[in-house]
Amino acid sequence: MIDTGSFIALQVSQGLADHLNLTSVTSNISIEGYDFGATGVRLARINALEVGGVRQITREAAVSNRIESVAKEVGTAFEAILGMGFLAKRDVVIDYTTLQLNLDDRPRRRVAVDVPLEMVNFAPIVVGAADGKAIKFLVDTGAPSCVLDSATFALPANTFAERKIRVGAHTQRVRCLGGDLSLNKPLGISGVIGNNFLKGYALSFNRGDDRLQLS
Repeated sequence: MIDTGSFIALQVSQGLADHLNLTSVTSNISIEGYDFGATGVRLARINALEVGGVRQITREAAVSNRIESVAKEVGTAFEAILGMGFLAKRDVVIDYTTLQLNLDDRPRRRVAVDVPLEMVNFAPIVVGAADGKAIKFLVDTGAPSCVLDSATFALPANTFAERKIRVGAHTQRVRCLGGDLSLNKPLGISGVIGNNFLKGYALSFNRGDDRLQLS
C-alpha cells in the first residue's frame, strides 16, 4: 500500500517479517492515528528497500499486526506499507488513472492545477475547502474516503455525509466520514483528502518543491 498519511518509511506484516526472518531491534512501540487506536509495532533490522528499481538504504522496518486486518477490510492482499519517510525523499507520481507509481529524480513538468504543499513531520498538508469553509487537509492515499472533523463540521463520528470538497481548481461532491481529528492537532488539519476524491487524478509532488500537482 502507498500511504501518504503515514510518516513511517516502511511497515511490514508479521507474516512477511517471519518469512524474511527479520531481527527485532526494539520491543513494542505504541503508535496511533486518526483512523485507528493505539497499537504496538516493533522495529526490525533490514539492509535496504527496493521498489521498481529505486533502492534506498533503510536500516529499519516497523512490523505491524494491523496490516493483515486492513488488507481484509479493503479486500486486497498486501504485505507492506510505503509511507512518507520513503516517498518524501524523491519525486513521486501516483497515477490513479493508469494505476502506476513513478519514482525518480527528475523534476516534474508543471501542470495546470498546482497547489501549495506544506510538509509537517513528513505529513503532506494542503489548503482547500469543505462546503465553502477553508481548512487544511492531510493528503492521505491510505484513506478510502475523505474525512472531516466531527466537531468542526457537526458531522457525528463514524457517519457519512456528502460534502463539496475543493482542492485547487478541483471540486467534487463526495461522501465524507466524520471523525475525531483532535489527535492530529499539531498538523492543524480539519480534514483528510482520501481515495474517493483522488481516484480520478495523477497526484505528484517533488522534493523541496512545496507544490502538489493534480492532473
